[in-house]
Amino acid sequence: MKKATPPLSAKSDEQKGTGKSKSKNPGRVQHTNPVGLRAGLNKLMNKILVCDDPLSHAGQYASLANAMTASQKFSMEIGEWKKIQERVDALEKEQQKQ
Repeated sequence: MKKATPPLSAKSDEQKGTGKSKSKNPGRVQHTNPVGLRAGLNKLMNKILVCDDPLSHAGQYASLANAMTASQKFSMEIGEWKKIQERVDALEKEQQKQ
Protein backbone atom coordinates (compact mmCIF):
# COMPACT_ATOMS: atom_id res chain seq x y z
CA MET A 1 0.00 0.00 0.00
CA LYS A 2 1.53 3.27 -1.12
CA LYS A 3 1.52 6.34 1.07
CA ALA A 4 0.64 9.85 -0.06
CA THR A 5 3.84 11.39 1.23
CA PRO A 6 6.88 9.85 2.87
CA PRO A 7 7.22 10.68 6.58
CA LEU A 8 10.78 12.01 6.35
CA SER A 9 10.95 14.12 9.47
CA ALA A 10 8.45 12.62 11.92
CA LYS A 11 7.39 9.05 12.59
CA SER A 12 3.79 8.10 12.09
CA ASP A 13 1.94 6.00 14.65
CA GLU A 14 2.49 2.81 12.68
CA GLN A 15 6.26 3.42 12.54
CA LYS A 16 6.72 3.94 16.27
CA GLY A 17 8.32 1.10 18.18
CA THR A 18 6.54 -1.01 20.76
CA GLY A 19 9.17 -0.45 23.42
CA LYS A 20 10.43 -4.05 23.35
CA SER A 21 13.78 -3.07 21.85
CA LYS A 22 16.81 -2.45 24.05
CA SER A 23 17.64 0.72 22.14
CA LYS A 24 16.16 4.06 23.14
CA ASN A 25 15.20 4.69 19.52
CA PRO A 26 14.76 1.30 17.82
CA GLY A 27 13.91 2.74 14.39
CA ARG A 28 16.98 4.91 14.21
CA VAL A 29 20.19 4.07 12.42
CA GLN A 30 23.47 5.14 13.96
CA HIS A 31 25.53 7.39 11.71
CA THR A 32 28.89 6.71 13.31
CA ASN A 33 30.45 5.39 10.12
CA PRO A 34 29.82 5.57 6.36
CA VAL A 35 27.95 2.25 6.37
CA GLY A 36 25.45 3.51 8.98
CA LEU A 37 25.00 6.73 7.04
CA ARG A 38 24.29 4.82 3.83
CA ALA A 39 21.76 2.63 5.66
CA GLY A 40 19.91 5.72 6.87
CA LEU A 41 20.01 7.34 3.45
CA ASN A 42 18.75 4.12 1.89
CA LYS A 43 15.77 4.04 4.27
CA LEU A 44 14.83 7.61 3.34
CA MET A 45 15.25 6.96 -0.37
CA ASN A 46 13.03 3.87 -0.15
CA LYS A 47 10.32 5.87 1.66
CA ILE A 48 10.30 8.32 -1.23
CA LEU A 49 10.07 5.52 -3.80
CA VAL A 50 7.05 3.86 -2.13
CA CYS A 51 4.96 7.03 -1.86
CA ASP A 52 2.13 7.72 -4.32
CA ASP A 53 3.96 10.53 -6.12
CA PRO A 54 7.72 10.00 -5.90
CA LEU A 55 8.28 12.55 -8.66
CA SER A 56 7.15 15.34 -6.33
CA HIS A 57 10.08 14.42 -4.08
CA ALA A 58 12.66 14.30 -6.88
CA GLY A 59 14.73 17.10 -5.35
CA GLN A 60 14.94 15.34 -2.00
CA TYR A 61 15.78 12.05 -3.71
CA ALA A 62 18.55 13.70 -5.75
CA SER A 63 20.00 15.25 -2.61
CA LEU A 64 19.95 11.90 -0.80
CA ALA A 65 21.54 10.19 -3.82
CA ASN A 66 24.34 12.79 -3.81
CA ALA A 67 24.89 12.18 -0.10
CA MET A 68 24.98 8.43 -0.75
CA THR A 69 27.61 8.91 -3.47
CA ALA A 70 29.69 11.18 -1.24
CA SER A 71 29.53 8.64 1.58
CA GLN A 72 30.69 5.86 -0.74
CA LYS A 73 33.53 8.03 -2.02
CA PHE A 74 34.53 8.89 1.55
CA SER A 75 34.64 5.24 2.60
CA MET A 76 36.79 4.43 -0.45
CA GLU A 77 39.16 7.25 0.49
CA ILE A 78 39.34 5.95 4.06
CA GLY A 79 40.18 2.48 2.75
CA GLU A 80 42.91 3.88 0.52
CA TRP A 81 44.28 5.94 3.40
CA LYS A 82 44.45 2.83 5.61
CA LYS A 83 46.37 0.96 2.91
CA ILE A 84 48.83 3.84 2.56
CA GLN A 85 49.22 4.05 6.33
CA GLU A 86 50.01 0.32 6.49
CA ARG A 87 52.64 0.74 3.79
CA VAL A 88 54.21 3.67 5.64
CA ASP A 89 54.26 1.68 8.89
CA ALA A 90 55.92 -1.26 7.14
CA LEU A 91 58.54 1.03 5.59
CA GLU A 92 59.25 2.66 8.96
CA LYS A 93 59.76 -0.76 10.58
CA GLU A 94 62.08 -1.77 7.74
CA GLN A 95 64.01 1.45 8.11
CA GLN A 96 64.41 0.94 11.87
CA LYS A 97 65.89 -2.52 11.27
CA GLN A 98 68.67 -1.02 9.13
